[in-house]
Amino acid sequence: MGGVFNSDYWKRVLTPESLAVLLVTTLIVTALAILIRLRVTYRLDLSATKALQTFERPWATRLAKWATWMGNSLTVVLLCVGVVAIALLCRQGEVAVLAPFTLLSLPINAVVKNVVDRKRPGEEEARIHPGPRWGFSYPSGHSMGSAAFYGFLAFLLWTLIPGLPLRVGLVSAFALLPVLVGVSRVYLGAHWTSDVVGGWAGGLFVAVPLALLYNGVH
Repeated sequence: MGGVFNSDYWKRVLTPESLAVLLVTTLIVTALAILIRLRVTYRLDLSATKALQTFERPWATRLAKWATWMGNSLTVVLLCVGVVAIALLCRQGEVAVLAPFTLLSLPINAVVKNVVDRKRPGEEEARIHPGPRWGFSYPSGHSMGSAAFYGFLAFLLWTLIPGLPLRVGLVSAFALLPVLVGVSRVYLGAHWTSDVVGGWAGGLFVAVPLALLYNGVH
């Protein structure tokens, strides 16, 4: 595990490719934070919400609520604890050290939310389903946390799981989770689409360096 904190490994993370990913995700989050102030962005967000909510069905609502639960901060934290425990049992020390760093997406999200200070969709704009929707709207915390945690987990599974069919199945499932989480937040009226896109970008900002660092260790 000590190798993870070796400066030589961190230098491998600071490659042109990784810096490009960090720059692009930062630009996306920053650009959207500016664009959401524009009337045209609001109209696009409103249209996307109304279009998605036309597909409202009992089964779709149950699926959306489950997806939102999978993106809850507490759910992600508890699953991360489980990943660390399994990693230690399997003698995967690097995974046990790096996985908790995905949780940095949660405080980072809170800081950005308070800086941007965007209101969530209101009752006059969308159908608001009961569920978690506290604090400001941009970027979506569920989307950001799930993109960071499940995205990094998908990468680990692709790296560690032998056998292509099982690997593809598991990786596809975990890679799809942040998408479902983000869509559920719009469907339930908790966020705008631009909030979700910003959250996904913020999650990748955290997950990609961790994946590169893990590769550097190996």
